[in-house]
Amino acid sequence: MRPLLRLSENERAFIVAATLNANMPIKGLARRMGVREHQARRVRDSLTQREILQPIYLIDLYRLGYTDFRVFLSGITSPSKTRLAFEKRAMSYPLVYWLAKMGGAHQYALTFLAKDPSEMITFFPSVQPHPDGLNAHKTIAIAGEWNIYTPNYLAPDYKERLSHSISSRERIPPLDKQEILILEALARNPSATTSALARLTGMPSTSLAYRLDKLTELGVIRAQVYLFNNALVGVSAYRITIVEKGLSPASRERLRRYMANHPNVCAMLTCAGSFDFEVRFECADPEHVEDFVQTIVDNFGEDLGAINVSQQLRTLKRIAYPCATTNR
Repeated sequence: MRPLLRLSENERAFIVAATLNANMPIKGLARRMGVREHQARRVRDSLTQREILQPIYLIDLYRLGYTDFRVFLSGITSPSKTRLAFEKRAMSYPLVYWLAKMGGAHQYALTFLAKDPSEMITFFPSVQPHPDGLNAHKTIAIAGEWNIYTPNYLAPDYKERLSHSISSRERIPPLDKQEILILEALARNPSATTSALARLTGMPSTSLAYRLDKLTELGVIRAQVYLFNNALVGVSAYRITIVEKGLSPASRERLRRYMANHPNVCAMLTCAGSFDFEVRFECADPEHVEDFVQTIVDNFGEDLGAINVSQQLRTLKRIAYPCATTNR
């Protein structure tokens, strides 16, 4: 098993305590960790300076009317030049929310945001490299619910399991230009203070504060969270897609609970299309992901179809809001 590099016990505890609470006062985080404030502050500063943690805003794009298309590409035999051209085109496409190189069942994974489904239809033709294009098998589903969880595997003794849940069931009226400007500024500058955001947007501080409160009340700004750069500390991320054939409502709920409560599951999406669930699983030992999948097969196999596992090799693009990119 590969060690968790560069992480002390306090650092692991901080990541678990703070991942979904990046804007929590340091006093509260120290209390959660069971340490003094100066210790928690020193740990936070070390993790952010080493870019193991990066603060970002969790913006509920479902509420803004976006449909979340989950796309996995496989069977690619195109030469490197063609693949690089595809990556460049996809990275520059404003509605590509996330793009990653994968290994295993799939070679690429991406999230495409669309307010009009026809945008998905025109996406692939527009990013095809010339002259031959990228020949790939596409597996596509729409995510209707998205849950993210704290990485409790880093600190097994930490009992609290926090989560954020986002659903496509609730939509709000379109935002005005100033509110969109604020979201773009937040996405580009997740650590900016209110006064800094006022300078970036050209709005008076009082007006900006009012609009921030409004966006929070509407549920558009859900929280400030930390993005965990797992690769820096020897932890691999996997994407697992699961197809169900005929789970009863009770069995489906039992499967959901098992995945949601597993300490290595850091995100779970409920989908409709080519697959029914997508899971982000983080671990330092590949056997852990094998054990996770085998447990699902042992308990639900008769009612399941394909289970595909891909390792996330490198994130090429990640955005918090369309047109605001933070590549890593």
